[in-house]
Amino acid sequence: MKIRTFAAAASILAIATPLAAQQAPIVQPGAPGAESRMLNAEDATKLADTAYSPADVRFMQMMIPHHAQALEMAALIEGRTSNPDMVKIGGRIEASQEDEISFMREWLSARGEPAMMQHMAGMDHGKHMAEMHAAMGMATPEQMARLATLNGSEFDAFFLELMIRHHKGATDMVDDLLRQPGTAYDPVMFEFVNDVKNEQQGEIDRMNAIAA
Repeated sequence: MKIRTFAAAASILAIATPLAAQQAPIVQPGAPGAESRMLNAEDATKLADTAYSPADVRFMQMMIPHHAQALEMAALIEGRTSNPDMVKIGGRIEASQEDEISFMREWLSARGEPAMMQHMAGMDHGKHMAEMHAAMGMATPEQMARLATLNGSEFDAFFLELMIRHHKGATDMVDDLLRQPGTAYDPVMFEFVNDVKNEQQGEIDRMNAIAA
């Protein structure tokens, strides 16, 4: 799905919610001991459009640098391979992940959330980030440096090894998110994360075929 489809889905939701609200009363439960209150269509739409969980925010914040590294790797393809399938992989990565980074930044900004995760006091930031990146399937700085020194079939093989692991990290991140209660409640985000998983899995299948 292209980013414009996400925007269209958001517009449809904004239109459909008031229409549904006109047909039936909308009640927002109150806090313990407090009364519930009736919502008008505008208030209900705002609540529907802004519903998100801390896990949703972390997913977006983590996926931005994940996508950014894929773009760095794709930029290395030019001049290092004569395999047209590798060039196509790079083109698809650049076309999809730049748009997705923009979408994720805008999603976070619209909710007043920072694009980067906040550093927690008392933690070794460098070690924490390295462990998190490894869990996300991202390449280490040393692996990125080595990739930049290779050419031809050696470059192709190492690129595919790193990128397959990288994409698998993204699909695992989506699975981890959706296993948590209350996540991806926003239908636009739900469609986005599932689209990310489908795209990344499709690329894994294509890269496995090239590697074979």
